[in-house]
Amino acid sequence: MPGKFHWVPDYTLEENRGYNTDIHTFESGKEQGRLKQSQVKSSFTLVFNNISKTQVDDMLKFFRLQHGAELSFTWIDPTTNTSYTVRFASDDFTYERAANDVYNIKLQFQQIV
Repeated sequence: MPGKFHWVPDYTLEENRGYNTDIHTFESGKEQGRLKQSQVKSSFTLVFNNISKTQVDDMLKFFRLQHGAELSFTWIDPTTNTSYTVRFASDDFTYERAANDVYNIKLQFQQIV
C-alpha cells in the first residue's frame, strides 16, 4: 500500500501536462514521432513557504520512506480534490533556511500512469 503525502502546499501550485513522445530524425532531416504511451502525464510543482523545521523533518522522513524517486504514493490536489498516484521527480530533497526556524521547500511530483 503506497503512502500518502498529506501536506498542503501554498497556492502557487504549478501543473504541467504532456505526452511522452519519441522523435526520430532521419538523415534527410525529416522527423517521425511516436507516442511511447497514449495517456497524458502530469507533473506538479509544490511550494511550501515559511514552514517550521519540524515540518521539514516530517517531509524529509516521508521522502526517505519513498527512497526518493523510487516508490509511488498518493497525493490529492487541493485545488481539484483529485487523487493522483505520483512519485518524487528527483532523488534530491532540497530546502532553504529563510530565517531562524523558517524554511522554504519546492517539491516536484511526477504522475505514474
